[in-house]
Amino acid sequence: MFKDFLCESDANGADGYVRGRLVIELKGDHEDWLAGFYQALHYGRYSSREAEPLGYTHVVVLAFGFIGLWRITEIPDFAKRLANQTPPLEAPNAAGVANARQTKDKSQQREILDKAQFLFKEPRPQDVEVGKGANVNAHLFAQCMRQLRDNPNEVGRAAITLNNFMLVIEAMEAYFPRPLDAVHAFYDIVNFWDAMSHVSQRESEPGALTVVGGRKKSLQSEPVQVAVDKQLLFQSFIERHYVATNEGSGITTDDYFARFDEVMARIVPEYVKQHGIFFTDLRLARFALWFTDTYFDAGLTDNYVVLDPAGGSGNLVSSWRKHIQHKIVAELQPDLLRIIDRRFRADEEEAMRGFTIVPRVAENRGLNFLDQPATDYYQHLLDALAPEGRTLDKPFAFLLNPPYKNTDERQDVRDANEATYAIDPDILEMTGPDAGNERYLGFLGQITRLALAQVAQYPDFQPVLLVFTPTSWLIPRPTYAAFRARFDQHWQYETGFLTTSNEFFKLNGKWPVAYTIWKWRGGTEAHEGARNTITVRDLTGLKKQDLDKAFSMAGEEDALLSDFVTAASVVTLGSERHDIRVLLPELENGNRSGRQTRYDFSRKKKSDEVGRVVSGFPIADKANHFELSRKCGDVAGMFVGFMDNLTPVRVKQDPLGRMSNQPDRVWFYLDTRVIGLNISKIFNGPPDNRGYCAYDLASARACFTWFGVTKALNNNYPTWFNQYSLWAPDFTRAPAVEAEFYRLCFAFGLAQNRCVVTRFEVDNPVPGAPAVFVDNPLVPGYAAGFWEQVLAPEFVGQPATDAATQLVAAVRAVYGHWATAVCGGQTLPAPELHGEAYFKFFAADAARLTPRAGLVQIRAYATRNTGEAWYPELHRRLARLAELREAVKGEIYRLLVQELRYFS
Repeated sequence: MFKDFLCESDANGADGYVRGRLVIELKGDHEDWLAGFYQALHYGRYSSREAEPLGYTHVVVLAFGFIGLWRITEIPDFAKRLANQTPPLEAPNAAGVANARQTKDKSQQREILDKAQFLFKEPRPQDVEVGKGANVNAHLFAQCMRQLRDNPNEVGRAAITLNNFMLVIEAMEAYFPRPLDAVHAFYDIVNFWDAMSHVSQRESEPGALTVVGGRKKSLQSEPVQVAVDKQLLFQSFIERHYVATNEGSGITTDDYFARFDEVMARIVPEYVKQHGIFFTDLRLARFALWFTDTYFDAGLTDNYVVLDPAGGSGNLVSSWRKHIQHKIVAELQPDLLRIIDRRFRADEEEAMRGFTIVPRVAENRGLNFLDQPATDYYQHLLDALAPEGRTLDKPFAFLLNPPYKNTDERQDVRDANEATYAIDPDILEMTGPDAGNERYLGFLGQITRLALAQVAQYPDFQPVLLVFTPTSWLIPRPTYAAFRARFDQHWQYETGFLTTSNEFFKLNGKWPVAYTIWKWRGGTEAHEGARNTITVRDLTGLKKQDLDKAFSMAGEEDALLSDFVTAASVVTLGSERHDIRVLLPELENGNRSGRQTRYDFSRKKKSDEVGRVVSGFPIADKANHFELSRKCGDVAGMFVGFMDNLTPVRVKQDPLGRMSNQPDRVWFYLDTRVIGLNISKIFNGPPDNRGYCAYDLASARACFTWFGVTKALNNNYPTWFNQYSLWAPDFTRAPAVEAEFYRLCFAFGLAQNRCVVTRFEVDNPVPGAPAVFVDNPLVPGYAAGFWEQVLAPEFVGQPATDAATQLVAAVRAVYGHWATAVCGGQTLPAPELHGEAYFKFFAADAARLTPRAGLVQIRAYATRNTGEAWYPELHRRLARLAELREAVKGEIYRLLVQELRYFS
């Protein structure tokens, strides 16, 4: 930071020194800050034959849980006198200790601290949180240092900006009993905390401090409650900082309110999580207003009473300030109501247009939207409006971003964060109990009942609904189908768009969020049979910076925003597509027939099975036998399945008769959920769950297609697809590509599988268990294998340039070199692979590879034998296989998306 920074021998023994500006003293213990202070002062007098006194205007002391910065001219006189009386030849360390001992008076120590231009002093340095506080304040201290560097004559107040204000709030936690209190304190005073503000104590309230400033005609903040023993520290902190704004560039204190969601997510993350609080980004809120005004001109300004029953930080309604006259904002959490009230009162435009906070902040309580009948809630609104001479004499415009919280969580965690409450039975009657777990569905149900209550009073009214939600209920997924059917009987869908969750909301996951607009169909009776088709503009590619740029272009804003919408594709959200499992053919087993179901060989252990060998793992696998809470397979199973890491497990024949000890079938782990795209796998035995079997050509077409689709779409699909289950490709759209598509999927599975060759020992894990040899069904040229028996004929007559045929040839080339140059046509001892899961729990000599070893085994053996003569050629062939495999995956994607129009 300072180009001329010196230390130790170059600085007369000081830990840090910048000539003419500052001296730095470091101490290990928090309690030694005072000795460090006097030691730093002594460097200005200390002289010897080797050193001269240092010259500086500022003193810095750093210790555990302590940061202090003093300007020499502002140090208390008694401290200056004590330092000046110290003999110049006395060692600085000794001088510091001696003078600290002479400053035992706590009031004198307090005076020294009060004169600091920057101070962080953790009251309880042994607390584990000291690291957090020190990191926060180190950032603010660095800001002071930069000011000193750039303006050596003055270190004024440190600026609080949109980049560092959350660090400031974290630093303020030291003055309050709860982190949330620090958040409230910041937002209580932010409108008054300028470069000239100071702290004043209210004589009538010993614990109450106010910040007196000069912004917006108001001079004094609401009182902030600070413990008496921390008031001086709090005052010092406030008067060393100021909140930076710039009206000319559009930065106001409202920008700090607009990021309240980030503050809450950082300071009290569990509170935010349990209440499902994901506040609307201010840019997105503003865009939603523009979209509504452009594509649904309902005259919100004059024709409706705007109600946001989940106000959050107020971003949504405040961004519509020029388009909404009076608005009603309610909220469950009084903490949030308080923020909204502060925000609106500080905004002259909001104050002039009028707003009603329900309930009033002075009542220190919230209004739950979900725990009471809609008629009761309606009356609460009327009661709140009555003192203002207002009533609900216009249709509702429900404008909200409701909580997305699913209440299937631990009760104790919800209780600790005041997130537990009962849903009114009338709401659950409409949503159903399962859908009722999603709080946003509860909001939609209550909104419908609230609209019914208003329309019962005013029969001609047609309320509107403008809402951000996930897309699950719009599809609708099966859980929400019954609710959507009832919802559609009252609401007519108008228009909407999709955006991405983690782009505009503080969320970890990436999934589509819909903004949709609805209008009441009319009357209080359900419109039987009414059904909405949901088409939305896909704006999931829209970024914050795109909106920033558009909103900054005065006069071009409408054109730029229109371009975003015009360029977006139109997506129909519907559940009419066929589940991908419809591809599975009928499976006949004796007198039974039907589509094969998923196979699982894992279940939760019963109480009498804990601590016993009840699973089919090798006996040496102690962890899975005694630590795993699930029973997997069977101790005497005559067939072998695999865990995800390829640990073999004995299993019994399943009810559909799909097990075999011959290499005449292939097993798959397949998931219908988009979230499971990346974990689909191919084995030569059943996986522990979600297992499906290819045993003939029809079942192979189904399973290899399903597998190919998952791999082609992994990390390569539109965001709106996230909430769907996989559906079957529709080959009627392009019949000419069906056979090619199957071949591509067959070839890809041949090159991308986890089949292994191993042998499960006899009498393992229990006496009487038979030996089982597990062979590889996916080897080109192996006459007894599934590939040659079932799939190879599909490639007969195909040109050598065909992508799938080329990949099959590449796999054949790998096996050709492996079988001849490496194995010599014989079984190959492979002790270096004994640590692999498919060998490690058996005898040492069990690690043996055959010419039909799995590709994963061939690769593992090759990487451990790179010095062998056969390695370069095998490595080249494996690399060629990988290259062609990726090309085939790309071709599967092209056919799926372009020819079969999978997402259309």
